[in-house]
Amino acid sequence: LASWMLTRLMETGIVDRAICVASTSNPDRLFEFAEFTNVESLWTAARSSYYPVEISSCLRTAAESHLRYAVIGLPCVLKGIRRAQRTMPKLKRTISVMLGLVCGQQRSKFFAEYLVRRAGLSMDSVCRVSFREKRKGQSAYRSHFAAWTDEDVPPRFVERSDGYDFAWGQGYFKQDACNYCDDVFAELADVVFMDAWLPGFHDDPRGTNIVTARSALCRDLLESGIQSGVLRMTPIGIRDVIRSQEGCLRL
Repeated sequence: LASWMLTRLMETGIVDRAICVASTSNPDRLFEFAEFTNVESLWTAARSSYYPVEISSCLRTAAESHLRYAVIGLPCVLKGIRRAQRTMPKLKRTISVMLGLVCGQQRSKFFAEYLVRRAGLSMDSVCRVSFREKRKGQSAYRSHFAAWTDEDVPPRFVERSDGYDFAWGQGYFKQDACNYCDDVFAELADVVFMDAWLPGFHDDPRGTNIVTARSALCRDLLESGIQSGVLRMTPIGIRDVIRSQEGCLRL
């Protein structure tokens, strides 16, 4: 749903570019913030990445540009951008829409290395990883880790039961700053997206989103998607929204 909204923002001319996290082929930096100029390439970034990234080079480009940008990121990244906009008025003009992702904790790059090693591989042999690969017919809870050594070779997998869930649940490789952050719902974003970890939804292997729109612009985009039949959405109570993220809130 977040990728759909970024696409609509570009298709309707509300923004000219999108800045979001994308996978790389560099084993020393598996993910990075990148600038996307068209909607076709944008969908290649439609994956979760539990990996540290920084956005300075993209912000520098945006600050020097006359274009309009949409940015999607975690609460801490968006908070940093809002603070930067206070002192850099041009950045406030160029970054016109900010999309947030619910976050309970972020990991260091050693989390990826841990999973790569669980897959029986070394970091220097890996060209790409995915933290949430899905299988048809299985619950959205059952996503697993995948690592590729070559795009033409099937990936190695790490199942949730093979140390993945344990490491996540025990907070292995969690960044220390996350222990002092209370912004779960990306409070400074124009719109925030999250998984629907609720009975009746998480059994669908495709996954289901919950979205909270805080601006009229984002709300209108969603409503137009519903009216056109592209989106299938139903209202949900705020208590259910909170309940869907109980794990993040508990942390």
